[in-house]
Amino acid sequence: MTLLHVSLRRVVVVLVAIVGAAVIAAGASSALVETAAGHSVALTTNYVALSAVPGLDVPVQLTVPSPLDKHRPARVLVVLHGMGGNGPAIAAPFIESAVAHGWVVVAPTFVYGDWRDVNEVRKDDAKVLPALKVVLDGLPARVGAPVETRVLVYGFSRGAQVAHRFAFFYPERVSAVAAFSAGTYTVPMASLQDGSTDDLSFPYGVADLERYTGESFRPESLRNVHFLIGVGRDDNSPADVPRSWDRLIGSCRSDRAAAFTAALQEEGIPAQLQQFAQAKHEQTAEMHAAAIAFLADVADGSTSPYDLP
Repeated sequence: MTLLHVSLRRVVVVLVAIVGAAVIAAGASSALVETAAGHSVALTTNYVALSAVPGLDVPVQLTVPSPLDKHRPARVLVVLHGMGGNGPAIAAPFIESAVAHGWVVVAPTFVYGDWRDVNEVRKDDAKVLPALKVVLDGLPARVGAPVETRVLVYGFSRGAQVAHRFAFFYPERVSAVAAFSAGTYTVPMASLQDGSTDDLSFPYGVADLERYTGESFRPESLRNVHFLIGVGRDDNSPADVPRSWDRLIGSCRSDRAAAFTAALQEEGIPAQLQQFAQAKHEQTAEMHAAAIAFLADVADGSTSPYDLP
């Protein structure tokens, strides 16, 4: 489908708030907006609330091409923002292409804790990851049509951490991950490979993953998940990342992206690294295009090596 068809499709945007226990409708609005390509797209916004993890308040914007085929599951793209960001803003550059592909877009807004404190990261992700799964489990009822069980995921910075960790927690729910500019990674290892006896507990590694998911980590469970790890070539300041990961994957984002990609590949997990010239810690149009191309390639069933510059 070309972008020309976007103007002929209705897009429903639903803002869902994860607030704990009840399902509450709180209003709706409609508008006619113009996309980046100059096409008119009808948008309907409803404000509702769904139950999820107690004590976690998470607004989620759903963008739904309409009408969805009730006999063919729709693809789902999850987009995850970084520190200080929000779901609608991170989703905006992807809406045009997602609608053209017929994808439902799920864009939650999280309030992250201190990203430099490993205990805060652990605590946040232990709540955020199950909450995201609850949102995805409820999608068919919410959109009124079947959706693919395995989703596409894009994340930037802190959102890239959530993106790849969601795949580690729930590999059966993920088809592909485009993780861009993460400051830290969870490596697919239970211990360091330097002869030390230190266990790599979450979020460093997977030694105690069973504590969070009920199952021990199995590398083979991720071999059906495709990873694109992206980073700006100039995103290389050690001052911008927490030090406690240095021994494991290096001292800056560019080094860590390369180390994480290599760790995945060593376990037979399909992963590739793309570095973006003259880019620092930022999202660029080139990055968005690369992520969409990769995710669309996986969604279309092409599992051959992705053509990276």
